[in-house]
Amino acid sequence: MATGVAMVSRSLTTPLHALRRLQERDTLLRLADSALAALESRAMFDPPLAVRHGVLEPPHERYEWTLRIAGESDGAARGLPEDCRAVALMLREIAPPASGVTLTSLWPREWVE
Repeated sequence: MATGVAMVSRSLTTPLHALRRLQERDTLLRLADSALAALESRAMFDPPLAVRHGVLEPPHERYEWTLRIAGESDGAARGLPEDCRAVALMLREIAPPASGVTLTSLWPREWVE
């Protein structure tokens, strides 16, 4: 009987663990999309964007973001029009478990230089 209970418990734990990971990923994607939109609007109205690192505002202050701009020699920048730059927003949880996501977008060159 104890073996059966242990097997049932394990078989339920795996899907619940996977569901929790999917929910965390969905939350990270929503927060990253919102942070990228906020940075885009800031860069649009007051270019060039000087801030490249920060922490989200409460109640999401446990997440930090970093904005990376692809350089001329970077593989991500090859093949892009001269007036565009590839930007990557990396969002991750500060405290373990440090899960994270990266969103990539194309921005006009004057927003970042």
